[in-house]
Amino acid sequence: MAYCQIVITDVYRRQLKFDEAAKTLRLSIATCESHGVTQRLGTAFAAMGEVYDQQSRYGEAEAWYRRVVDANKSAFGTESTAVAHMLNDLATARGKGHADTAGSRRSSDKRSGYPAI
Repeated sequence: MAYCQIVITDVYRRQLKFDEAAKTLRLSIATCESHGVTQRLGTAFAAMGEVYDQQSRYGEAEAWYRRVVDANKSAFGTESTAVAHMLNDLATARGKGHADTAGSRRSSDKRSGYPAI
């Protein structure tokens, strides 16, 4: 079920229905967590990062990508290509965020851990 919710989220993102995408992903994350389906959590976290990235909300995207890195490290080990891929996405989001805010500080730059679900 969680996988289907993630696929539906991609449809919402393509339609630029970001609120619906985020709501569906939150449901998917809750489903995965309540049933112990950890292998889908990284995918759901990455999709949430993409939702925020697509809206130019780079600080929030970065926080979700950090969750993916942590989930992938736990699932696949620190040397896996899954971790490397997400570190790249994290660096890209961080770079976009800094480029958008040249000369100014954003409240999202205050890194206080993971985003709320």
